[in-house]
Amino acid sequence: MFLLILSLTIMFSFNSEKTLSEDINFSPKERDKMTANLTISEKVMKMEQRLEKEFENYFDREISEVSKAGDDIAQKLLEISKKNNIRPAVFWAIPEPEYLHLVLIYPGKKPLVQDIDFLKRENLIRKVKLFNNEITNPQMLFTNSYLSLVQQLYQSIVKPFEGNLQEDKIDTILFCLGAGLRTLPIAALHDGKQFLVEKYSLAIIPAFNLIDSNYTPIQKARILAMGASEFPTQSPLQWIINN
Repeated sequence: MFLLILSLTIMFSFNSEKTLSEDINFSPKERDKMTANLTISEKVMKMEQRLEKEFENYFDREISEVSKAGDDIAQKLLEISKKNNIRPAVFWAIPEPEYLHLVLIYPGKKPLVQDIDFLKRENLIRKVKLFNNEITNPQMLFTNSYLSLVQQLYQSIVKPFEGNLQEDKIDTILFCLGAGLRTLPIAALHDGKQFLVEKYSLAIIPAFNLIDSNYTPIQKARILAMGASEFPTQSPLQWIINN
């Protein structure tokens, strides 16, 4: 499988007081009323505009202009798919106070939407924090104590669209995660048999409208890689083979 090279890949956990401004700090019910007469494609654009505002407020500057609606994104994915022999999809997971909002778009298809009712934002974020604590705790380094949490998160986030991903033979997923999920290492989600990264090429994006969506193959790319295994004031890394 191929990796989609993006000009902007951002993984931040934002301070909600800073990111929510007056024009986007509406309740889900208020937003539903405001978008009641919009098509699903247009609602995707509104969602992207909300994400754009969050990043602009965080960085305190204009970033980009949201111009692609859901149908436009689907056509762009179709173009990428035909040119590069891959099957990409964009997957939004946006925690709302009382539910998890999921949107999936794949090449040339209408957006799919599912709201996971009763999955409150605070409960979802609590699981993400517990998982992050598990994998960063040195005492848990060689255990699989985290598996239960990542399997629960997989069931909540990916499972609702699992059949669609398989049916359309998707091999590359661009995840756009809402506030509270941006520190989640999405590749580590587990379906009970495999980690997500074993099944798909993955990327984290801030919003589809905020990236350079032109596909660049990496097979012939020139890459400079470097690292260190021994340090003057720290213990050396284990299991590093020095040639």
